[in-house]
Amino acid sequence: MSQPERLRILYVDDELVNTRLVEAVIQYVLKRPDQVVTANSGQQGLSALGSGHFDIVVSDQRMPDISGTEFLEHVRALQPDAVRVIVTGYTDDPDVRAAAESGLAEAVIAKPWRAAELYATLRAALGRRRGVSDP
Repeated sequence: MSQPERLRILYVDDELVNTRLVEAVIQYVLKRPDQVVTANSGQQGLSALGSGHFDIVVSDQRMPDISGTEFLEHVRALQPDAVRVIVTGYTDDPDVRAAAESGLAEAVIAKPWRAAELYATLRAALGRRRGVSDP
């Protein structure tokens, strides 16, 4: 039996509870070997991008210092191969819709999210990027 692929995921959200929850769910509930790096501001997220390649970058849309779409623009410039995902409680936000339609965000996840569904969406977005139906 082969080892599951180890992904490197960056999750940026100004709500500390969300970043801790994502990390705990992926590593302890889903028992995935992925490395989850968290940041609680856009600035922390930009600093984290300098720590190496990420397979998936997830950003909350509404943060005090930068919007998720602005943050993902930086991600696209710095790490164009990373899958980009927005998490938002405001799916009707015109910037979120535009990001999804333009390909800036490869998935939009509505808050509140359920952990297994969040992870499945991340894996599906990665699979689409790689041209694989079941990553």
